[in-house]
Amino acid sequence: MISVGNEKDWNSLVTQIRRDRPTLFPYHYLGARLEKAIGGHNNYVFKVAFADELLCLKIFEGVFVDRIEREIAAADFLSQAEMKFTASMIFKPRNALREGYLLYEWIDDTADTYGGTAEDKMCSIIDFLAELHSLDCSAIKRKRHNYVQSRADMYRFLSEEIGRCAVREDDVLIDAFHRISPSRNELPESHLAFCKGDLSGANFLFKREAVVSVDWEYSGVGDTAYEIADFLSHPYYVGGGVFDTSRLVSRYLLRADVGGTEVEAWLERYHELKKMNFLWWALRLERDVMETRVNERRGFWYLPTSHLETQSTLLNVYHEIIDSVYW
Repeated sequence: MISVGNEKDWNSLVTQIRRDRPTLFPYHYLGARLEKAIGGHNNYVFKVAFADELLCLKIFEGVFVDRIEREIAAADFLSQAEMKFTASMIFKPRNALREGYLLYEWIDDTADTYGGTAEDKMCSIIDFLAELHSLDCSAIKRKRHNYVQSRADMYRFLSEEIGRCAVREDDVLIDAFHRISPSRNELPESHLAFCKGDLSGANFLFKREAVVSVDWEYSGVGDTAYEIADFLSHPYYVGGGVFDTSRLVSRYLLRADVGGTEVEAWLERYHELKKMNFLWWALRLERDVMETRVNERRGFWYLPTSHLETQSTLLNVYHEIIDSVYW
């Protein structure tokens, strides 16, 4: 059993971090030694050495009640399901919704020594998602964050994003958008399951020969076709140069036990949503490049800089993909 000490001290530490916004590390407080780790857009993550233990302290920022409720619900669900390859939550304050932090076991990411190609790592993530989507989620009522349930949902998201971008009318992205009609026949949800929700590469750590997933604040019940479409169109993985995803999809369908007449409906929805997701990500990237606010800490995704020199190069890749998909 990992010792985490006194809750009052952790509450005090989190209060002090929120107040001081430390920039120099290691940061010491009440016998704990903190180092900064990669965080998300609305949270801060620290590696904490405390009482001979290594812990992961996740501090939520902004309006976090819904996100922390999702994270706690996911931890309980995955623990009951005995789901392997997830970081264990070891402590939550009695009033977590007020205090806004959680403690997890610390997991070192050994991606550099994991071996294999980018596609090998994506296969590991696909296997993880297939196992996750095979769990009985009948007791879970909450939908995953930003859940796209219909073609109209995706059309609305795309319309909002175009409104935020200064994209020329003759741009390939605008042309692709005009080819999408919300009035076409809806594609029925094909396979509902418990979904991860946030598929950034930073949320998958590699430990020995397995992938370990962290960050469940956008999780909930959703359509697996959308989750896989989102995964395989994400800038983190497109930036890795894995473009032939047919083998990954086949691998997923086999391991997630999507079979029989369900496969055809699943694939139809997946291909349509993947095209829309490519366009949505490209528009987000266009806006980030336009606003010149993409850097190592902030930005809409975590992109391994070893894969591409600039976000503009990645945007060109998206243009080429969308060209081939829609024209």
